[in-house]
Amino acid sequence: MGYCCLKNKDDSRFTIYDLRIYKNNIDAIKDILSGKKSSLIKNLEKEMRMLSKKQEFEKAKELQYKIEKLKKVFQNAQIIQRDANIPAYRQAGELHVPIAKQSRILDFSTNQNNLGKIGTNDTNNTNALKQLKKVFKLSRIPNRIESYDIANIQGKFAVGAMAVFINGQPDKNEYRKFKIYTKQTPDDTAMLHEILTRRFNHLPSAVHSEASAKEWAYPDLIVIDGGKGQLNAAQKAIYGSSTSIMVIALTKNEKHMGHKIIMANGEEVSLSKLPIQVKNLLLHINAEAHRFAINYYRNLHKKSLQ
Repeated sequence: MGYCCLKNKDDSRFTIYDLRIYKNNIDAIKDILSGKKSSLIKNLEKEMRMLSKKQEFEKAKELQYKIEKLKKVFQNAQIIQRDANIPAYRQAGELHVPIAKQSRILDFSTNQNNLGKIGTNDTNNTNALKQLKKVFKLSRIPNRIESYDIANIQGKFAVGAMAVFINGQPDKNEYRKFKIYTKQTPDDTAMLHEILTRRFNHLPSAVHSEASAKEWAYPDLIVIDGGKGQLNAAQKAIYGSSTSIMVIALTKNEKHMGHKIIMANGEEVSLSKLPIQVKNLLLHINAEAHRFAINYYRNLHKKSLQ
């Protein structure tokens, strides 16, 4: 579902694309008014998957954002209907958080796994990694890239996740998940510092041994989900391990879409300015860490309810 743009009064030319967007908007409004909410969501998700396959990742993520907003509107409407005739009894000082509000916070769609993908072609991956090396002035091609993300609700069931890409492709055998212990209040920077400190306790030693062989290999690049606070926390954890590894932060805009990269030296680079293959690779690995973290959170939360 797109937005139909009004043309300038002096420009009467409507393209086929404009007419298609207009028709899609009208069809969507009809579906909402006739109560066909589930079919509307399914159609939008189908369109999002098609955009992802065409590697139009920014459009796909924008559509995903609209889908989440629609789900929130529909969920709020259902809650209002269910609760319309039910008296609400609350104790003084108790905070009532609507289910839809929690859903907005936690609804990290599993469809993000299909976003930000670069091609599985080895040549594409090699080119992307070479460009990545050049853009971030790395000493070598980043064959192992790690991405980290945190998931929690107000500090409860706080978890972290590490996604690993080897030669430009996800290696799920190398993924790791962390149950966070040091904080029970919302503090993403402290939580990130904890999981990275624990991660760097698993570096292989210079002396080859059976125990060292089981440790986790050195990353060539680390991608953090967040801003300057998260980047600083990551750098402290990394420097505390006496290693020298490039770390960057990927920030999102108000639509939860990839916005810019913050470098270790504080320099900021817009994702739109990066080569398309580099941008897609960074979005993909960030989305993988995001998906892995929220799936782990959900599993822990479900177990607590059993």
